[in-house]
Amino acid sequence: MENLYIESGKNITRALRIILETIVILLIVTLTGIIFLLMLCLMYLMDNIQSCYAYIFQKNLGQKQWSPLIKYYRLLKIGIKKLKKWLYGLIYQKN
Repeated sequence: MENLYIESGKNITRALRIILETIVILLIVTLTGIIFLLMLCLMYLMDNIQSCYAYIFQKNLGQKQWSPLIKYYRLLKIGIKKLKKWLYGLIYQKN
C-alpha cells in the first residue's frame, strides 16, 4: 500500500512540474511577443515623427509616402488657414 502511495506521489509531482514548466514557457513566449509588438509600434511612431520633422522644419519629404503624422499636420494647417479666413471675414463684416 505504501509503495502505491509513493509512486502516485511521484507521478503527481512529475505532472505538476510539467504543467508549471508549460505555464512558465507560455508566459515567456507571450511576454516576448508583447515586447516585440511594442517595439514595432514604437519604431513606426519614431519613423513618423522623424519624417514629420523633416517635412516641417527641413521642407524635405523624400521619396517615401506621407506618414499619417504629416497628413494630420497638413490637414490641421489647411484647417487653421480656412478658420482664420472665416473668422477674419466675420470680424471684418461686424466692423
